Amino acid sequence: MNIKLKTQVQYSPEQIWDVLKQTDQLPSWNPNFLSLDGTLAKGERFKAYVLRSSGQTHILRGQITRLEAKKNITWQSLGWFALWSKHEHQIKLLAHPEGYTEMIQLSRFKGLILRYLKPEPLRKLKARCKLPSMAY
Repeated sequence: MNIKLKTQVQYSPEQIWDVLKQTDQLPSWNPNFLSLDGTLAKGERFKAYVLRSSGQTHILRGQITRLEAKKNITWQSLGWFALWSKHEHQIKLLAHPEGYTEMIQLSRFKGLILRYLKPEPLRKLKARCKLPSMAY
């Protein structure tokens, strides 16, 4: 299963990349993350502390598998989670001549986790919010 989110941002890829590479500032723009230990470098392993909807903290371990500064970062999950499923997450930045950047986030799931992931809540959220820039 793939989940794809797209949006247009009125900043250059360089400006967006400057924010992405400040991993200690991740919680300031993504409230699901409490903190992230690690740096942006290919092959680098990291540990993220994620806030679940239940209020509990989940530790997410991953490794950066692809990195092209100001263009693309891809990571995949590690640990016990990777034994029964594969989760890969990618952020792409595409500059447009009109002066905006298209930011694409893609999550790919394979394996047993597909039994538990249901895309229906995402469809309902999109319909409720009426966000035309989001796709999956």
